[in-house]
Amino acid sequence: MSSAPVTTGIIAVTVGIHLLGWLWPPLRSELFERFALANWLVAEGEWWRMLTVTLLHAPGFMHVAFNMFALYNLGPQVEQGLGPLRFGLLWAACAVAGSAFSFLLGRSQRGCRGRLRRRFWAVGSVACCRCPPEAYPLGEASDEATGLLAAG
Repeated sequence: MSSAPVTTGIIAVTVGIHLLGWLWPPLRSELFERFALANWLVAEGEWWRMLTVTLLHAPGFMHVAFNMFALYNLGPQVEQGLGPLRFGLLWAACAVAGSAFSFLLGRSQRGCRGRLRRRFWAVGSVACCRCPPEAYPLGEASDEATGLLAAG
């Protein structure tokens, strides 16, 4: 994935945060306290939570593994089609758009993670870069992963 530096970076940071939180539970609690989407805190000016929430995942291995597998399969094609800068901007815009919908719908009274943001990213990436299915490195498996990304 050397031709997809933003995708690689997102995966590395997300997995790194997840592993650190798994190895040291007090750090995990601190990360969620500081970076999870919480409507009342966004309303008080902590707007960065609308982006940082995308790097947080539920405890357990399968949740983060499926999400990173989907990003690994879809991300490089979209990043190569758009270029790293536009891909990074698309990822950030989709994260903020999903968070804004969560905020407006009032769905984050106790803090939440990134489900809506992943859906926005999946739809946004397909709309911006219509990559043929044969371009995916794992063929039909990546179609399934993309479905998991949208459903996750």
